[in-house]
Amino acid sequence: MPQIKGLSSLLQRALSDRSVTRDEVSGLLAEVRRNGALSTAERKSLEQALSQHGSTFTPDAKAALSAFLGTLPAPSSSTALGTFNGAAVSVGVDGRLGLGGSAPATVADEVKAMRAALLGAGADGPFGAVTDPAVLRAASVAATNVFDACLRKPRNEGEAISLRQGRAAALGLVESAAVRARASGNTELADALVYGLMESLRKEPYAPLKAFALDSAATRASAGTLPEIRGATSVLYPAKPPYDAWLKDGKIKFAWYTDNDGSPREDNLQFLRDLGFKEKQEADGSTTFTLSKRGENRIEVNVRPAPAHDAPPSLFEKMGDADVDVICYSGHAGYGRRVEDALARGVGGTGENKLAILMQCSGEGSIESIHRAYPDAQVLSTRALTDDNLDFTMLESLVNVLRSGDGWDKVRKDTVTSFQAWRAEDGEENSYDTFDIAKHYFFPHDREVLLGRTDRDRDGVRDNADHLFNVIFPGLTDAAGGMNPVAPTAPADALDGGALNRAIERMNLVARDTKTPADLVRNVAWGEHAFSPDGFFTPQAGDLRAFQFEVDGATRQVKVKLSTHFSHASADTLARMMAVEAGLFLGRLSRADAPTQAALSLSMLERALHQAGSALSGSYYGDYLESPQAQEQLLKARYGLPLGFAELLAASGNPDDFTEDTFRALLRKAQSTPALAAVATREPTRASEPLRIPDGIRLAGSLNGDALRQLAQRLGLGGNVTSTWASVPSGRAGRVTLDVTGTGGPEKVVLALDSEGNLLGASRYPAAPAAPA
Repeated sequence: MPQIKGLSSLLQRALSDRSVTRDEVSGLLAEVRRNGALSTAERKSLEQALSQHGSTFTPDAKAALSAFLGTLPAPSSSTALGTFNGAAVSVGVDGRLGLGGSAPATVADEVKAMRAALLGAGADGPFGAVTDPAVLRAASVAATNVFDACLRKPRNEGEAISLRQGRAAALGLVESAAVRARASGNTELADALVYGLMESLRKEPYAPLKAFALDSAATRASAGTLPEIRGATSVLYPAKPPYDAWLKDGKIKFAWYTDNDGSPREDNLQFLRDLGFKEKQEADGSTTFTLSKRGENRIEVNVRPAPAHDAPPSLFEKMGDADVDVICYSGHAGYGRRVEDALARGVGGTGENKLAILMQCSGEGSIESIHRAYPDAQVLSTRALTDDNLDFTMLESLVNVLRSGDGWDKVRKDTVTSFQAWRAEDGEENSYDTFDIAKHYFFPHDREVLLGRTDRDRDGVRDNADHLFNVIFPGLTDAAGGMNPVAPTAPADALDGGALNRAIERMNLVARDTKTPADLVRNVAWGEHAFSPDGFFTPQAGDLRAFQFEVDGATRQVKVKLSTHFSHASADTLARMMAVEAGLFLGRLSRADAPTQAALSLSMLERALHQAGSALSGSYYGDYLESPQAQEQLLKARYGLPLGFAELLAASGNPDDFTEDTFRALLRKAQSTPALAAVATREPTRASEPLRIPDGIRLAGSLNGDALRQLAQRLGLGGNVTSTWASVPSGRAGRVTLDVTGTGGPEKVVLALDSEGNLLGASRYPAAPAAPA
């Protein structure tokens, strides 16, 4: 660590009884900011100068250095911060926050007080009325102590979440104190608190929390409400690839995938040949290409074998492989399902030092899913519909930049130059003439794009104005595939908005691909950004809607809130329910009649089903309610739909392009089918009626024959339980499906369990469809 310039002269002035001014201290601290840190010895020297020769400092110089070093006197008394969300919060003389005027008895009590203050505070934060710097310093020190106490290794999932919650609260409180110090003009204290915040962040083990806190602080720094944080933005939005890590073995290694449909594998092979790569066929069916020139970075590309027809490529199978640097995919997005399917197969690692390139349509819709699975990965993809002409232009620029070791701005610039040259040479009139390729791709340093498509605090709202990282509690489940309400045990601020965000991405693609009569969607910004997530709402008694909708007056986007009672539902389930409920909302908004409302709802559901493609006829593993047959049965029951999935697709003709003629076909169906028109006037109901659950049933491990018989007896089942489709999930919420042979034929009973194995609910399906093979 380099020595701080000016430190020796400052100490000499203090020791020679000369006056040390505020300007001299400010100059020293400015040098500290440039240097990035104080060594232990340097800090000790400054503390000794202040304690032994304090009389040589002018009062304002002494206050400035004291604030920075943390040698402010303790608060003389408890300080009331105010009442937040009905909870009175105060700061004690020891800096710890307490509720109701009482000192916290435990760290957990302190965390509750910090969270109450942070979640209930307005734009000025919980310290908005604090004027005493000693209070800000003491509260920050106490919060840092909480952070350190919550760094210990957890004993189980529940404790891991509680510890993460404590660290999130502590980081938020220190940042808030630094913001207040800055606002009150105490820049030295603000600097010191931000340095402490950065020290804590270096120790934070959970990558998403670290990224959120770092981004939050960087955002405030860019707005001037916090001191500049050296290098913070570049950590999250790097201007260059991680060359140092990649080139340890002397080459940059790609795993390259195609779907062999939207982007044929042979076209990708020829593209690499045209760039001068040397080719070698491998025994496993892959092809390795090598490009190596003196003075340039060596690049090695392994193009994976072509997938079977309509089979999704594995995409992320090499993400945890230390021998691969770049994952590249070229092909159809499958309405976003390519990425979701690949992630569902399991992930390895955090994506550290990995680049994921997605040359698929509207790749920005996959940003959040990838960052949740791989929080440390860099992502490069598209913002709209794309094709190989565009993507190969960008990829050629990327390869050339990687050879030279340059950054992302160079890739973008060269892509624009190459595209313009290609257009001038081609000369034909077509849609490329007005295409803005400079905005077509987003790169790992495009902060605004990445933030705009990422719910960093996981509350179901895409913004960066939150006080606190949302800590996800163990999930719940139900016995109706997410279509029955379950009141969560966690507060709304601790619910995961990830499934809502993914469902909305799918509905935006539905809006993009559904050409309905313009008068039916005239009140909204119909298209790829029609819907935006808006968090959760707590339903009134008897309200079984999954969603609330509101049109934003400025953007004309439909803002979507999810009922807290459906926060446990999967993205697939939410997308289908949202298709039905959003279609009815839009129909009512346009004041359409009942058949037209129903037709608009059916149109959106039809596109959601069309997106799923072969998944609607695929097999399932263990969880019966994930089968297409069960999903169809439950959706029909919840919304009173008289058509099954296959019947709905047949009624529309299941075209690749949904046009106004497709809509009119569904409208005619609704007009001629009273039961379909009635969907517009029917409120959602429970998808299944529950079995009565005796108190105290807890399941663990596999259920053998004796356990099944005892369980059937306690649940009052009238048949013989012959088998289970799954064992009880270990340490996570889940479902168990029982096969029951009753007097009326085969049945299925689905049990819903929390993460501790407690039985939350059970539903019986007497008319259950046959399971797929």
